[in-house]
Amino acid sequence: MALSTKPTCKNGIITTPDDRKYNPDPRGVGYEFFTHLKKYGSKIIQIDALTGEADTCDSLLQRSIRIALKLLEFGVTSNDTISTCSLNHINSCVPIFASFFIGVKSASFDFRMQDKEAVILMEEINPKIIFVDFQSLSFLESILKQSNRSPTIIVFGESHQYINFFDLLEPNPEEDKFKPTEIDEDQIAIIFFTSGSSGMPKGICLSHGAFLEQIAVLLNMNEPYDRIWDDSTFYWTCSSLYWAVTIIKGGCKILVPTVIEAELVWNSISTYHATYLLITPFELRFIWKFKPDDVCVDSVRTVALVGGTLPEHELIKYRNFFSKAKVALDYGSTETGLALFFQVETKKDLEFLNKKLKSAGSVLNRISYKIVDVNTQEILGPYQNGQLHIKMKKMFSGYHNNDASEQFDKDGWFKTGDIMYYDEDYYFYFVEKLKTTIKYRGVTVSPKIIENVLMQRDDIKAVCVIGIDHSEDDEHIMAVVELKNGHVIKSDFKTSVCQYVEKELGDKFMLQGGVEIVEKIPFTPSGKYDIRKLKLRFKKPQIVQ
Repeated sequence: MALSTKPTCKNGIITTPDDRKYNPDPRGVGYEFFTHLKKYGSKIIQIDALTGEADTCDSLLQRSIRIALKLLEFGVTSNDTISTCSLNHINSCVPIFASFFIGVKSASFDFRMQDKEAVILMEEINPKIIFVDFQSLSFLESILKQSNRSPTIIVFGESHQYINFFDLLEPNPEEDKFKPTEIDEDQIAIIFFTSGSSGMPKGICLSHGAFLEQIAVLLNMNEPYDRIWDDSTFYWTCSSLYWAVTIIKGGCKILVPTVIEAELVWNSISTYHATYLLITPFELRFIWKFKPDDVCVDSVRTVALVGGTLPEHELIKYRNFFSKAKVALDYGSTETGLALFFQVETKKDLEFLNKKLKSAGSVLNRISYKIVDVNTQEILGPYQNGQLHIKMKKMFSGYHNNDASEQFDKDGWFKTGDIMYYDEDYYFYFVEKLKTTIKYRGVTVSPKIIENVLMQRDDIKAVCVIGIDHSEDDEHIMAVVELKNGHVIKSDFKTSVCQYVEKELGDKFMLQGGVEIVEKIPFTPSGKYDIRKLKLRFKKPQIVQ
């Protein structure tokens, strides 16, 4: 746990200390980044593991200022949104930092996201300018065509059709006297995408104050942020948060475009002496298959496993390999940032790390917690299953053009959508999801999109799409259907449904879990499909490898 003072629990509400190791700049994220990049000057702040190129704070700051000035020349204002759609490289962060400098919102896409979701979000966000790499360009062009949007496109490289990013980096006479725009802490800084509890994609709006509060939680921990290894793009909240940590702490980011190149991953960890790995359980399983026998990981001190769970035997295997590191699951969400983690600073903390293998971690400074009965809303005590509610000093501002009131209780606590319990030492344990969203190989899938497509068939009366736990892929997608009266089940019905989904939505929405036919889909007392009952009914045995 390793808090400076112990948490308190009164009437089932767990409160942690309000200690600050970091006081954010009240003028906004842009000023925070600007000040620290200037402070660290010639220090190397990022290394592109693919090319070996290193970048200094001075150079990164200069490029970010020049792009900020160009955005102003393009007529971008605080009412606009700019986007990126790019894998990691030396310049992928520049548009995001530039937007912070001038008080413009950003929202990033990833070519690996589902097309249907991307179209919905493109229509919703309607960015004025999009910065894109060549790997993502065809994806972006397709999404723009489907969404009927026409932003200015800037490509990271030579292009006959679009603006070349590097042409915008010419010296600007205004750059030496540039100062970031002072921002009110409640102004929206950045938008992240989520499927939300309803299963339809939404934009989560984080104000400058809320974003800096999530950063403060990370900086209040004594973690080895010297060299953070990260393959996540700006589509993921952790990319922006750990970029902020790197800048403020004067560390270095080791950038990898994708874990598909497993040899590059292992080589980058070893060659650039990574101290902190940010990786999903699925990604770790994947690169493990290609682990060189002689790879050295002695520099690694923390392996933070994000966005998934691991069985005990796997966790122990990875801990044995990363013998000098803390290998631990963490817990958080886009709305809250990191909310639970293992902090190891005492012998007791180390004992808990090795003993509480099923835990998602313990409480963190500046966050309050309670476990609530889903039906009665009663606040529960230790070892009682209920929904985890979280409260922070600054919460996210809501969903972009969508109502977020259902995500909060009457006292302003955020409802995580996860059933958990905690023990006498305030370590929390994940039980199951209340949310309908599905996690497949680390990527969130919106069941509502699949349901809408299947309801277009003449033979289906009702459908509920659920996630079935899988030992390697997180979850597999399953469609539970009711047939229309009088419909005769053909022998190839289930196969035809799977093929129909793949044809309409692509392989990212494949029904790996298959199709199940029921006489009646069960409902909860509140009138929603009973996801928990269906998941329990169709749960499949897990194979331990």
